Amino acid sequence: MSQGKGSIDSSVSDEGSVRKIKSIIYLKIIFMLAISSFYFEMFLLGEKQNQNLVPIPGRNEARRLITTSSIPKADDQAPKVAWLVSFPLSGSDYVVEVLHRISKKSTATNHGRLREDADGVKSYMAQKSIPLFVEHKDGPFLFSPHYELPRTYIPTTTYCTGHCWDCYPGRFVNISLETFSQGCVGTSKYDPSKYIFKRKISQKGTYPISLVQKAAVIIRNPIDVIEERFTYSTYTFAGEKEWIPRFAQNSYGFLNFCQEAEVKYKLDEVRVFSDKVFGSLKGIPCHLEFFKFIQWHNLLFELLEKLNLATHIVYYEDLASNTNFEETLMDMLFFFKWSRNIVNSTNHKPSLMNHGPINYFSKGNRIKIMELFPLIASNTTLQVFSRYMGKKL
Repeated sequence: MSQGKGSIDSSVSDEGSVRKIKSIIYLKIIFMLAISSFYFEMFLLGEKQNQNLVPIPGRNEARRLITTSSIPKADDQAPKVAWLVSFPLSGSDYVVEVLHRISKKSTATNHGRLREDADGVKSYMAQKSIPLFVEHKDGPFLFSPHYELPRTYIPTTTYCTGHCWDCYPGRFVNISLETFSQGCVGTSKYDPSKYIFKRKISQKGTYPISLVQKAAVIIRNPIDVIEERFTYSTYTFAGEKEWIPRFAQNSYGFLNFCQEAEVKYKLDEVRVFSDKVFGSLKGIPCHLEFFKFIQWHNLLFELLEKLNLATHIVYYEDLASNTNFEETLMDMLFFFKWSRNIVNSTNHKPSLMNHGPINYFSKGNRIKIMELFPLIASNTTLQVFSRYMGKKL
């Protein structure tokens, strides 16, 4: 009898363990189904937000299009693409902010991973990229979909290519015009629905250059641009070991960075540069940055001429100044065939988003930089930057 009882107790214990295991499995299944349902609902919500443009009745039955979605390129309300092109940190963020504040119209971008919300907050790889046109899923993308879609031209930011920071000369020296032009229409986008349970990954693409109908070029003092690039990098790499002690955000840290780059890339410079160019660069701190800067503008103006695009130059300093703000703004709005949404533009002028002038360069270095431009710059580049030659440089 005692053996039978033990056998029964063991059987009951085994059955209890089985029930416990089954309960755990059921709970895991329910949990996974709940998560899957949540992500599926988020996916449907994103698709719902990207279905239709919202027509709002207006004067003479005209539609104001709030850009919650892509628009067919053939739609009579669809804008034409106008590049808002600049070398990085030349002031494109500021120019876009001015356009938003004064016109209340949407802008576009090649960088679909970045979006601006209605409260002005920019988010990176947090929301699904919205293509401007239904037919072109790889861009350009809407940057500020909470604003009204312009019916004329939509400024579309791009930095093209050939501007890498702290990189070997082989990556940017002697870039072909074809490579540069592909960089100007190169895009990046983000779709969270495709990366469930995975890390965030962006996708790259391109759009036909024939979409581009005109171009506004943002120009800024080259000294300020290069200094700003270093300042920006101190924020970007501040968390990396030994960055701050070696490359502090001052003239000492800047010169340390430039000297290290000169040693690191010297053999490559000898290999890719002619003796004349190499000799003219020698002695200028961070001289590779200035070579990149000048070559980038040479290629841009060559491309714009080849495409026969109407071009407008926007000088960052003019738009940033209280004296020239109104005139510079009106010229820019006229180029895009936009109207302003407010009466007193100056009162709505955004605060400057830069740190310059920082004055990392000595007077002697500035003179050498001034002498470098005529040796490397094309006639168009030299003409566009002539205002910075001399005291302002």
